[in-house]
This record gives sequence, C-alpha cells and structure tokens, in this order.
Amino acid sequence: MLDRLPKFIDPLLLTERGRDINGEMKLSALPRLAELLADERGVVVFELSFFKQGGQAVLQGKITTVLKLRCQNCLQTLDWPVDCTFRLGVVSSLDEAKRLPEDLEPLLVGQEKTVLKDIIEEELLLSVPLFPKHAKQCFDYRQYSDAPTETRQSKTDHPFAVLAKLKK
Repeated sequence: MLDRLPKFIDPLLLTERGRDINGEMKLSALPRLAELLADERGVVVFELSFFKQGGQAVLQGKITTVLKLRCQNCLQTLDWPVDCTFRLGVVSSLDEAKRLPEDLEPLLVGQEKTVLKDIIEEELLLSVPLFPKHAKQCFDYRQYSDAPTETRQSKTDHPFAVLAKLKK
C-alpha cells in the first residue's frame, strides 16, 4: 500500500510490475460524482490490483463506500451502500477492446498517464441508480390531494353515480 496516492498512473507499467494500489479518497475530490450527491462528505475505500492474464493487462478492483443520495420520491437523504468489484482489460486501441474476453471491460489508455481518481469515479458513477428511492414507500401521495379522502373514495366506488342522478 502506498502512503500517498499518485495523481497519475501508468496501468501498463503497473501491470508489468504486478503492483497493487490500496487507499481511500474523499468523495468531494470526485467532481462528477459530487454533483449527484446530497452530501459529499465521506470517503471511498479502494483496492486495485494490476496483473497479466494470458498476456492481457488486467486491472481488478474493489470499491466500498456509502453515498448520500437524494430520494426521488420524498427528496430526503438516502444512504446508498456501494460494494462493487470490477475487472478492466487495459487496451490502447478500440480494436484491442473488441478482442477482450467477455469478463473484462476495456480501460482505454493512450500515450499519457491515466488519472487514478477518474477510474474510481467512473466505477462509482456506474453504481449510482438513475432514480434513487428508499426501499420502503416513503411518500404518501394522498396527503397532497385537493379532495378529502372520503369524497375521493366514494367517487372511485361509483364512477357513474352522476348518471344515475340525471336519470331521475
């Protein structure tokens, strides 16, 4: 484990050397993710392993954190635990990416080094649901209706009650 996390990494070099990077990062340091959070305080703990598998450079990782999201029903804060693992095949072209085994997602690297926090942030963004909601029903729609509950109930029980009055 490194005492200080590097800002940039070279995945191919780390793969050749069979290195691991373990650490934690503040959620506030991930700007694209922070936009989706109700509260950006907290940390993400990660473990990254770089190795070769059948001649293919592989990055295997594990990320653990709790994200504070906004429930889309009640608009209250919602704790969303994240405990995900991923496997990325390090490639330098789209042709190489097409040839990856099915259990690997591509990590496209160029001549420049890769930003470490971008890898972590991308995986966290993939774990955020499109519409975060509490597991239980957290919003009572009836409290925002204009009509009293009894009146609404009688209208739904007898939808043609008005026609019966016209008949008389």
